[in-house]
Amino acid sequence: MDIPVEYRELIERHGDGVGVEAARAQFAALVATAEAGEIVLLHRDRWEWAALAPLSEVTEPLAGLPMHAVSAARARLGDLVHAATGWGEAQPQILTRRGRPVAALIAARLLADRPALDDRLDVEELLRAGHQLTATYWPEVIGVMGEYDVVTEPEPAAYVVTVTAHDDPDGRPIAESRAATLAEAMLSLAPWRSSHPDADLFSDRAPF
Repeated sequence: MDIPVEYRELIERHGDGVGVEAARAQFAALVATAEAGEIVLLHRDRWEWAALAPLSEVTEPLAGLPMHAVSAARARLGDLVHAATGWGEAQPQILTRRGRPVAALIAARLLADRPALDDRLDVEELLRAGHQLTATYWPEVIGVMGEYDVVTEPEPAAYVVTVTAHDDPDGRPIAESRAATLAEAMLSLAPWRSSHPDADLFSDRAPF
């Protein structure tokens, strides 16, 4: 299968995707893998790619999302992948066992802008360690064209979360993320060295 460019890096991170039919045959094991904190890529065709993921990858409140028992989801897996990945009304599909949410099907494209799991920083651990988190909202910037060139580059609205070390009097950043929602920005926190081209100008210390 010809894999779209936007999913190739995800395959490098999480392994080759599993087709829906093959996933049905091992669905219980795949759900257990996601429940244990790993991500499994599923595809329904060339363009419909979902991630069977731990609940920590879901940014929306679980209570408002569709829920499906694992036993019933297996037979409807193709439909659930489509529901999770469609460009229109797509939304995460929550998998449950005995009524308890255990994993989720989300659009794989949502993971493309997030750091790899091993590179992310846990917000609660950062706060417990005494570091400071600052969240800032940046309004949309409308692009402006001059007579011959762009005067102002357009920029979408975004939330920026910056982490500074509790013992650094200069307040230099050790982690930062930028996303369209605050929940996404919190989920995408990565060490400054991994996420910024000018990291060496600031700090090379670990966040803990």
